[in-house]
Amino acid sequence: MNTRVIAVNISWNFIEVFDSIEAAVKRCPGLEIAEGDWLFFAGDGSALSAVFSQEPYVDPERNVYGNGIYSLAKGNGVNLQDWLFDFCKSTGDFRFGTLEQFERLFT
Repeated sequence: MNTRVIAVNISWNFIEVFDSIEAAVKRCPGLEIAEGDWLFFAGDGSALSAVFSQEPYVDPERNVYGNGIYSLAKGNGVNLQDWLFDFCKSTGDFRFGTLEQFERLFT
């Protein structure tokens, strides 16, 4: 079973690939997910969504925050291939033509 997770940071425009859901959750702070900075995809390109069991928070008066606790589960969002197509179209960056070409970068 392929448990790879592809995490896309849409604020900084970079992509990371993890060997497990646990590794992705450890790397990607819940607060950044709540702010909309990350998209997640399963190894097959299907969407994953963060499911919070404890919500992240910010208390600006005390200057404290918490990342919350989350896991990744099958999502209903756009798949990786469609996201890449839209990204390439909007930025003019056509390095990734298909999901297969994208996967070759990580194998």
